[in-house]
Amino acid sequence: MVDEDKVKQEIRKSPWNIYYAHDKFKNTFEIMKECVELDPNTYQYSSLHLIHNVELALLFLRKGGSFSMMNKHLRNNKTVGMLAVELDPKSFQYVGKTLKDDDDVFKLAIQQDKNMIEYASERLRKIIQRNFIELSNLYKNKTVLRGDFVLIALLNLE
Repeated sequence: MVDEDKVKQEIRKSPWNIYYAHDKFKNTFEIMKECVELDPNTYQYSSLHLIHNVELALLFLRKGGSFSMMNKHLRNNKTVGMLAVELDPKSFQYVGKTLKDDDDVFKLAIQQDKNMIEYASERLRKIIQRNFIELSNLYKNKTVLRGDFVLIALLNLE
């Protein structure tokens, strides 16, 4: 039987060797952490238990992993969603329904990429639209860029 030290040695040679390892090693946090640190794409070989692990998911994202690979559970985790959007605002399109309606996650996304409005919840889009109309009326005699209105409207979220 292969021991944990032998598996770690093989992973250091190539993190993709985890593919050939017994499932018990794919369920060992320290081993999968080492794999993801060496190559974030090995995250996909994590056990069902570890694929839901927030700490491992955060490491995966920090190492350049794609948020679109996250499972539904993690796509609704605010900590994971905030980091994903911070690193890449386009990740907002992949966050779960709950986070698409979260003011903090939405603000973070929209401050970096105004186009992420289209992925926001209906509630947030209505607030932005209402605030945009109010601001348009307020500034109708002034030259203000549309993007500025969007940001001002965003900052007035209730």
